[in-house]
This record gives sequence, C-alpha cells and structure tokens, in this order.
Amino acid sequence: MTKADWLSLVAPLLQAISIAVTAVFAVRGLSAWRRQLLGKRKFEAAEEILLITYKLQRGLHFVRNPLVLDREGAPDAPDHDFAPLNRMNMMRDDLAAFSRARLVARVFFGPSAVAPFDAILSVYNDVALAAGFLLVALREPLPEDERERKEEIDRRAEWKLTVWGRGRADRDALVERVDAAVNQIEGLCRPALSD
Repeated sequence: MTKADWLSLVAPLLQAISIAVTAVFAVRGLSAWRRQLLGKRKFEAAEEILLITYKLQRGLHFVRNPLVLDREGAPDAPDHDFAPLNRMNMMRDDLAAFSRARLVARVFFGPSAVAPFDAILSVYNDVALAAGFLLVALREPLPEDERERKEEIDRRAEWKLTVWGRGRADRDALVERVDAAVNQIEGLCRPALSD
C-alpha cells in the first residue's frame, strides 16, 4: 500500500471524525444557548411576577384605606361606602395582569406555584364581596325585631372589618394572608433572579 492509498483511506476517516467532533460541540453549544435563553426568560418572568405582585399588595392597602375622597363616590351611594368597589374597579387592569402573572408562574415554576396567587385573589374577592354586601345592606333599614337587628348589626360590622380592616396600626388576617402569599411568590422568583 502506497502513501497515496493510505491518504485516500485516512482522509475520509479524518473528515468523518472532524464532522462528528464539530457536531458534538454544536449540540453542546446549542444546549448551552437554550439553557441561557430559558434562564433569561425565567428571569424576565420572575421580574414581571414580582412587580405586579408588589403592585397588587400595595393596591390592597389602597382599596382598604379608610381615607375617602369626595370623587370616589357614586351618585347614589355615600362616598365612604362605595370607595372600595370604585378603587377595585380602577385596579381591574392590575388584577388582569396579576392573573396573567399567575399563568406565567405556572408555566415556569409548575402547577403548585399558583397557590399564593390564588390566596391573594381570594383576599380581593373577600373584600369585594363584603363591600358589595355592605353597600346593599346600608341602603336597607335595620330590622325591627331585636334579635334580627343585632344579627344584622353584627353582619355589617363583620363586612366593615373585612372592607376597612382594623386601621393602619393593626395588622389583620387579610393583610397577613396577602403578606404570606407575597413571601411565597418571592420564594419562587428570587432564585430565578439570582441565577
């Protein structure tokens, strides 16, 4: 066998080896690129989730703030009674963004990631229901029967507590539920922001 024969045999083998090595490095590079891209998307998702979560947490304080301005009322309702519903209506875009963030969290962090989002939405629903019940109830006179009257007064007091809380100095169960859920969301998102 001559040198030319050896070269004609070895050249395709070397070419095949170099193609295989190049393919291995290309696959590894593509995998690294995909991990980097996924990490970037996860970072952006975590950032978006935290921003809207903090905005909604602050919004709950706004909705339940007992300081009511004249322009927050409805034509047929006292300003103070209508304000929480009006404030929640002003936050509907934020609530929609929060619902979107809930879905993004499910995609990036798994099905169990939605629980803290549901907890925050539950608090908003509790406040909205109590505000609606209170608004309707305050338009009705109290019952004449003493027992029914006391029950109605107690019900209204409970709704007022749900809507307005105990005041700025005291933390109530709704604020604690939201804060606990925010802490859980932070626990989901912080690792993605630090990677």
